[in-house]
Amino acid sequence: MINFKVFQPTVKWIKDDLRENPVRLLLEVFAWLMSISCAVLMMLTVPNPPFLLLYLAFIVQCMIFGWASYSRKSFGMLSNWLLLVWLPVTPMLFPECYSNLDLVLRKLLAGLG
Repeated sequence: MINFKVFQPTVKWIKDDLRENPVRLLLEVFAWLMSISCAVLMMLTVPNPPFLLLYLAFIVQCMIFGWASYSRKSFGMLSNWLLLVWLPVTPMLFPECYSNLDLVLRKLLAGLG
């Protein structure tokens, strides 16, 4: 038999969070649904997924999660989401810095093999 009392603290936390900041909770649920949708879209479109669409959705959801972390004063989660936004955005903003990255990585990997 499943003891549902185990989930009571989590349900209480969600209710408290909804009372404290309903916009944050709704945006987090929206970002979570975006995440699941991206995973399903990737699965359905392999071997040629729409990477630009997936990347943009990924960046948006990371920004939402980052804002939610900031509003909770959670430095660890905020730094995680900032890094996840920074990684794909940097090559888009500064492509000249990454134009030879694939060549450098191939040489590095060839040297390891």
